Parts: sequence; structure tokens; C-alpha cells
Amino acid sequence: MITMEKWIEINRLKKYVDDFQLGPIDLSFEAGTITAVVGNNGAGKSTLLKVLMRLAVQNEGEIKVFGQLIDSEAEG
Repeated sequence: MITMEKWIEINRLKKYVDDFQLGPIDLSFEAGTITAVVGNNGAGKSTLLKVLMRLAVQNEGEIKVFGQLIDSEAEG
């Protein structure tokens, strides 16, 4: 079994928006893979992508990019 390098790793991610809660999410994106984010309306797809792009800050959990922890307090 070949282990791929994790480009993005998400651990215990939670985001609260009004009465909506995203997560907890544990997810990783590996080099050389294609990943689709699918779900019903209101499932949190856009919120997840905003957190990954640093357009929104998560309330809990951590995000690592190339193994480096991204500061949850820094706003993009």
C-alpha cells in the first residue's frame, strides 16, 4: 500500500453560523487525488470551502497545510 502525502489535513473542525453547526469534520486531501465536495443545500459545503480559503475562521479544530498548522485566529 502506497501512502500519499497529505496536502491538507483537517482535524475536529467545527464552525458555528447562527443556528447552523458544521462538523466536527476530520478530512485530508492527498497529493495526486481529485476530491469532490457534495451534499444537499445547506449542508455546509460553502462554509467548509470558506474556512479552507481563510475567508471564515473555524470555532474549533485545526487545519494543516503541507504539515504546517494554520493559525485559526488569523483572518485572510
